[in-house]
Amino acid sequence: MVVALDSSAVLSLFPGYVRHEVVSIVEGAEDLVVSALCRAEVTVALQGQSPVEDSMRLLAGKVGELWERFWVVPVDARCLELATEIAGSYRLPLPHAIHLAAFDRIERPVRFVTLDGRQLPAAADLGFDVDVEALGIGRSAHEMLRN
Repeated sequence: MVVALDSSAVLSLFPGYVRHEVVSIVEGAEDLVVSALCRAEVTVALQGQSPVEDSMRLLAGKVGELWERFWVVPVDARCLELATEIAGSYRLPLPHAIHLAAFDRIERPVRFVTLDGRQLPAAADLGFDVDVEALGIGRSAHEMLRN
């Protein structure tokens, strides 16, 4: 099954952010997919943790190494149009909606991995597999999926 990761999930693969649940999912996946927006978001988040120039270069190298494992879905006008609809319908921040809209281009089944439970209702409605228990997101995510 294709595994689509948003920026929170990708960030959780780096030291200081590690979530073993996500690491296990990634290690067991054949195909990993991210949106084109993800690299910029992850790089900015990591730079915020490493103000020293040498550390920033090292982190940029780690992002690059990890990126070689990903299929990257482009963010274009079609993606942004759907993202606008998703953001409005589900009251999501636009970057979250952009990831979901990008992943909507992928043939199902797709397992969507995020650490932000607010995205789960939209992901489920788009036909993605979401596994709340495996990610340890919590009870509120279960309630969101039921509503």
